[in-house]
Amino acid sequence: PSLAGGFGPEGPPKIIQRAPGVTQPPDSVPIRSLGITVGWISNRDVDRVLAGRVLAHPGSRLLARVVDILCVFFLNLIVNGYFVYQYWQELRPAFEQAVNGVPTSEIDYPADSGQLWIIGFIALGLWFAYEVPATLNTGQTLGKRVMGIKVVSLAPMPLGWGRLLLRWSYAALPLICFPFGAILWVLDGIWCIRDRPFRQCLHDKSPGTAVVEVPREKEPAA
Repeated sequence: PSLAGGFGPEGPPKIIQRAPGVTQPPDSVPIRSLGITVGWISNRDVDRVLAGRVLAHPGSRLLARVVDILCVFFLNLIVNGYFVYQYWQELRPAFEQAVNGVPTSEIDYPADSGQLWIIGFIALGLWFAYEVPATLNTGQTLGKRVMGIKVVSLAPMPLGWGRLLLRWSYAALPLICFPFGAILWVLDGIWCIRDRPFRQCLHDKSPGTAVVEVPREKEPAA
């Protein structure tokens, strides 16, 4: 494992960057992001990195994310519900005035109590507590467990808190800039559809992760 960073005597995979006059080497596959070729990597190096693992289908990742969103939503109902109710109590008089046709300039908006920030930080904390420790321990959230997929490291080293925190932050922090950050969040999610050769989302890039299928156990022979 100490040889060449854990990749053995052949050393780490070699990536050939796309540049003027550089053509695709034989027996290689393009490295693409949203269909744009940025370089090439040999088929052998791809096989060495994957080490027999099968990349998860983007549809499986989407369904796993939907399950995870529902789980975090119900967690927020339980933990964050009281603060949401308090915020609504502050906002309801202004809402009723707007429904009753009171001009916008005459509506009595509540003073900024910071309640919305509290709700947002609790929601982010619940998402972090739900996703990061589970991924660190098994590579799977509940959604990924249901879909039979898991997060793995493409480098010959285990996933750690630092890399998983980086991975989570790329997916979570854009939502702080809602609604504009939601566009980046959606783009992040669909990036893996056209990404090659490891079908990575944007939040997989910096930490060097991918999502693969969990091998099914073979039934014992009769």
